[in-house]
Amino acid sequence: MFNWSYEKGWSRHQHFGLRREWLELYLADRQGWRGSSILGNRQVDSLAVRLKTTGIEDSSGRLT
Repeated sequence: MFNWSYEKGWSRHQHFGLRREWLELYLADRQGWRGSSILGNRQVDSLAVRLKTTGIEDSSGRLT
């Protein structure tokens, strides 16, 4: 899993914006979304960072 604490600023988002499809994927399967074949590795990392940045998940991956 991507360790977002090493990256600074917007670079930790892997240059991807938050996409509606990604959020829908997350909401449909909060436990298994990382294993989906829909997202590439960098997109998974980006979404994981976005979930924490927006406050949807905490640093442990728990829903806030």
